[in-house]
Amino acid sequence: MNVRELMNSSAGTITRLTTVGEIARLLLKNGVSGAPVTNDQGRLIGIVTESDLVVKHAHVHGPTYLGILGGVIPFETRRQDEEMRRALGVTARDIMTTKVFSIDPDSDVDDAATIMVDEDVRIVVVVENGRVVGTVSETDIVRLLVVEEGEDDALAPA
Repeated sequence: MNVRELMNSSAGTITRLTTVGEIARLLLKNGVSGAPVTNDQGRLIGIVTESDLVVKHAHVHGPTYLGILGGVIPFETRRQDEEMRRALGVTARDIMTTKVFSIDPDSDVDDAATIMVDEDVRIVVVVENGRVVGTVSETDIVRLLVVEEGEDDALAPA
């Protein structure tokens, strides 16, 4: 099966200036776990996922320092700076992940799954001719597995 047959094309895209509240509503409304961020020309520049939004309510870790001979040595400042940036962010630009993995819609679903496993990501953006056309998430692949295993009735509401 190719990615085009499985992708969610109703996910929509957001801009750098989309607010955190608007992003949360969009994800919930569309039942997706992430929204691709595009620039003014419609090119993919990042992604905001549910994980990026959850940071808003997480306890941010303060800087860790080691004091030696009257001086201080900071530890893990990059991670803490990143957490702080996301926790205080108000727009997509503030909280988005810029390392985004994308795939062509005519690629095999197994290729998308391989990206997810190898890169430890939960969503891959589908790009055709430089434009975002959809997303494929872990949930989409799990749904496919249920169908492939003949457990179609497992998708019915309880």
